[in-house]
Amino acid sequence: MPVLFRHLPDGILAYGWFGGMHSRFDIALVSGTACKALVPLIVERCETMVRNIEALASRFLPDSALVCHYNNGSTMPPELIEIIDRCNSMASRTAGYFDTSVHGDIPDLCGFLKGYAAERIKELLLSEGYSDALINAGNSSIAAIGSAPGCDDWSIGTPAGNIALRNDALSISGLHTDGSAHIVNPLTGQYSTGTPVVVSGPEADVAEILSTALFAAPPPERPAILANFPEYTML
Repeated sequence: MPVLFRHLPDGILAYGWFGGMHSRFDIALVSGTACKALVPLIVERCETMVRNIEALASRFLPDSALVCHYNNGSTMPPELIEIIDRCNSMASRTAGYFDTSVHGDIPDLCGFLKGYAAERIKELLLSEGYSDALINAGNSSIAAIGSAPGCDDWSIGTPAGNIALRNDALSISGLHTDGSAHIVNPLTGQYSTGTPVVVSGPEADVAEILSTALFAAPPPERPAILANFPEYTML
């Protein structure tokens, strides 16, 4: 269940929970933009949404809709079909460096799901009237709504330096914190290494796909991939 772990004097309520996609999720809300009494309920709905996305599309849960479909032919829910179609449509735009089939028969959607979850949370908060909020999905996908109190944006520290976000998103792809590699170059089958890639743009899910692809791609090939995403920037 989400826990209020920080109530900052400048009017930010910060909630966090661990779980869902093996990651910590945090939501910072400017408390003056909506009814405080409803905030815990809204954040709880966000957590439920994340866990539902994981139950839908994680290849690591033996009873997820994704795994059940590929193991026993059960019917895919419409949302899962949309997710897979969206990921597949990105293969050509990323020159094949984003490919969900790299780990075998069951698609690996991990280079997409945290960004997708962040984007869905953003949509929910906007629909509930929140005009200023920050969503952090596992420190790899971040979506911003509006700005922090007294500021024009949200300032986010990244390996590429501080980045100002306002109504946009960023994604970071690279090695695990222990230095181990986990992103496969689909064209070689080898794990990619190197410095982290940071991408910013309008949508967290697309930024997640693009940062994954750019980290997998050799640096000389990155400009051509970025040219297919004119609204996104590698920082």
